[in-house]
Amino acid sequence: MRRAALALTALLAAAACSSPVAGPAVPSSAPPVDDGVRTVVYRVTGSAPTASLTVQSATGTEQDTAATLPIELAYEVPAGGFVAVSAQNNDSSGDVTCSISVDGTVISENSGVGGYAIASCSGTAD
Repeated sequence: MRRAALALTALLAAAACSSPVAGPAVPSSAPPVDDGVRTVVYRVTGSAPTASLTVQSATGTEQDTAATLPIELAYEVPAGGFVAVSAQNNDSSGDVTCSISVDGTVISENSGVGGYAIASCSGTAD
């Protein structure tokens, strides 16, 4: 009996000195996986009430001959794809300004001042 008590005491002492058992792995905060898709936002503003727009989308070229300003258009495009917007003032006075943002970063901005002026922006959705 005394041997059993000594063995139990030795076992408990050894357990108290050992390191804890590792639990499940905690996931690290790894960077997000690049899905190859970019969010592109075209903005056209200005003092002109309307403009004729030509926009490059993921599916091709789109046009609107009487877009009311300001206007914002968002598209999902493949990474590395060509992006472009052109805006022509439809009025005899005023100005138009275009900009392109890719995933929240402005990559192009331009203005056209005067009647029927054109502002064009383009770039790559990197």
